[in-house]
Amino acid sequence: FRDGTYSSNGVVFGQGDYGSMEAMVAAIVLHEESREVILDADPTSGSLREPLLKFIGFMRSLKITLTSEFPELRLPNLRDRLGQNAHDIPSVFSFFLPEYAAPGHVEAATITSPEAQVMNGPALTAHVNG
Repeated sequence: FRDGTYSSNGVVFGQGDYGSMEAMVAAIVLHEESREVILDADPTSGSLREPLLKFIGFMRSLKITLTSEFPELRLPNLRDRLGQNAHDIPSVFSFFLPEYAAPGHVEAATITSPEAQVMNGPALTAHVNG
């Protein structure tokens, strides 16, 4: 990103300008780690954040600020769109069980993934659409 270029197999992407999008996209797509199939089988590779924290992180990255005209942020139907709603926890133990393990590689490796408990097909679709 700083150099503005990325080289892969002798092909150079970007013109050397700081923040070149061409170089950045090439680095993400062509880097060998992004194409390494061994990481797909590793249940400890990557991380998962609960939808509400992911949304808050997204809003922070956009540097959302409130004004005197709109001093509070209203997010109607957040539960329908994210699967979670702030201050609307279904039990005193949070949105998910701490010992939950997602079926598949994670469960077979006997590790836990509590955030995955709220992730299912409809919830993921609603999250992306929301």
